[in-house]
Amino acid sequence: MKFGKWLVLVNGVLFVGFGLGFIVAPSYFSGLFTGGTFTTASAAIDVRATYGGLGLGVGIWLLLCLKRNVRLGLLGSLVVLASIVFGRTVGLVADGNPNNFMFVFLVAEVAFLVATLYALRKTHE
Repeated sequence: MKFGKWLVLVNGVLFVGFGLGFIVAPSYFSGLFTGGTFTTASAAIDVRATYGGLGLGVGIWLLLCLKRNVRLGLLGSLVVLASIVFGRTVGLVADGNPNNFMFVFLVAEVAFLVATLYALRKTHE
């Protein structure tokens, strides 16, 4: 399997996994990763939709790209990962005092972003 296709597969599986996790158990995953708790039902509903639904949708879309257009999957991964890295970086600067998960996620997201840039460059050659 070519690196780009493997990368889209891994990204797709990770997004599906996180999406399903936040749909099925939003309080657990939010507490695990952020230490935060929900104070309203609307907060849990929004986390299910935003983290869960969006993550699941992105993951499914990436997996569909495996059959039809791997380059489009790489471009989608690039945009989503760059946006997540940007948002997390703004949060680290603006909010401060992150837990260790925030740094682990940032390192992983940057690593996948760099790998995606590399794979995109290779698909052009």
